[in-house]
Amino acid sequence: MTKLSPAEKVIKCAGGVSALADMLSLDRTAVWKWLRVRGDNSRVPDGSIPQKYWADILALSKKHDWNLHLEDLVSL
Repeated sequence: MTKLSPAEKVIKCAGGVSALADMLSLDRTAVWKWLRVRGDNSRVPDGSIPQKYWADILALSKKHDWNLHLEDLVSL
């Protein structure tokens, strides 16, 4: 089983890119970019979420009972 990246996990909880973008008042392209491949030699999505959205995502998690924690948002 493949471990989901932070972005994949949050997007899945929210019900998709568009749903999460709406919840965060962002353009859906901004959220979609969290999934893009980064680095010249990498074919694996980075999946990181900009830290400036973490507090809002954790608030959404609490509101919608997604059971996400800070550790789920950190990309190691």
